[in-house]
Amino acid sequence: MLLALGALCLLTDLGHPERFFYVLVHPTASVLTFGSYVLAGTVLCAAFLCSIALFNLTRIPALAIRTIEALAIVLGFCTMAYTGVFLADIGFVALWGNPLLPVLFTFSSLSCGTMCVLACALFEAPERKGRLVDALVRIDALAIVLELVSLAAYLAYGALLVNGSQTIGVLVSGDLRDLFWMGFVCLGMVLPLAIDAAYTRMGTAALPALAIPLILIGGYLLRYCMVNAPYG
Repeated sequence: MLLALGALCLLTDLGHPERFFYVLVHPTASVLTFGSYVLAGTVLCAAFLCSIALFNLTRIPALAIRTIEALAIVLGFCTMAYTGVFLADIGFVALWGNPLLPVLFTFSSLSCGTMCVLACALFEAPERKGRLVDALVRIDALAIVLELVSLAAYLAYGALLVNGSQTIGVLVSGDLRDLFWMGFVCLGMVLPLAIDAAYTRMGTAALPALAIPLILIGGYLLRYCMVNAPYG
């Protein structure tokens, strides 16, 4: 549902939604075509799988379901990377022209998506909730660690470029530095990772519930800082 809502927001932002369908019908070798196809494919796979769960469509062969699930995973990762690929393809903004930006955005999206699933898992029956929360917390912890590593690699690569210190400086020490360091890094990654670690010791479901809004806010601030820092 969140994916469909996001796609609807993108269509609305176009001003002329028919342009989206034009890209699908007349594809070109461009990042925009890539994003349009992977987004449309992900939405279709999600709609198919949701229909099976909602309407209990037991007559569909298990192999077909597993195939669509595998395809949904591949398309989902492509969709998560698309925003970073789109920005990295814009060569005239030095802060975005970094091949590690799609990697950073992918792991950020993975963490945010895991938290959305975790929010739903908290309402599961007690006999299932514990196992689901345990698994999702582990996935989120891994996603945050990979996000931190990719952030360090992104900053290091950017600093090595020509005039790299000025390029990275607009992000880490410019007008948005407090949002970046305190909002994204501390509240959006470090604190949730500490909460995940505390949950593995205490097992209190309220802990990962506390991490959900922090990670979602951090994911938003990452994108806000990345998009607005060059113009700050």
